[in-house]
Amino acid sequence: MSRSGLTAPYGLKTSYALKTIVWSSSSPEEQQQLLARPAMDPGGRRQVVTNIIRDVRSGGDAAVQALTQRFDGVTAAVYEYGPEALAAARKEIAPELAEALQEAADRIRAFHQADVPVDNTIETAPGLRCSVVYRPLQVVGLYIPGGSAPLVSTVLMLAIPAQIAGCEEIVLCSPPNVDGEIPAEILAAAGLCGVSRVFCCGGAQAIAAMAYGTDQIPRCHKIFGPG
Repeated sequence: MSRSGLTAPYGLKTSYALKTIVWSSSSPEEQQQLLARPAMDPGGRRQVVTNIIRDVRSGGDAAVQALTQRFDGVTAAVYEYGPEALAAARKEIAPELAEALQEAADRIRAFHQADVPVDNTIETAPGLRCSVVYRPLQVVGLYIPGGSAPLVSTVLMLAIPAQIAGCEEIVLCSPPNVDGEIPAEILAAAGLCGVSRVFCCGGAQAIAAMAYGTDQIPRCHKIFGPG
């Protein structure tokens, strides 16, 4: 796993050497070692992320772009993609992919549309009425991994429910590829789902930007990601 996405492109076939363990032949000590979860020291990572959040809160968009250069090794060719870019991306991808995206979007929309909660009011006692009222979040942020394997499915599965819910603004952040761009597949998928604004940045700096807001990236009321 890279900082911003999967290390292997779609369709890559990799062979792995599997180690065979005969449980009955292992001693009790060996069995305990095999069952032990790998120990992780989050201290170093926590400090790195703390520093990133601090830099984004103080430096805004300039810090986001500087951190993108630092961690992804490229400068974003375009920091924010407008509606025209999303519409143009649909024409750049293969027709078969465009058709598959549309079909997937229709299926996902049908599923979530059937699950929309409805307001309800009941009278629990004479003169006492209790209600359940649903209201959409105004601004939501979506984090879409990119790199060598753009997760277009994540765009559809996150943005379509937000669109159905009636969120006023859907913000999407995704890291740049080696050319400093968000892949056309992600842009095309975003255009299908009513995404309002798309920014070329990834990693903890993108999450921090959506959490606290910058001059360009809106502060989001809730942030969603894959899984």
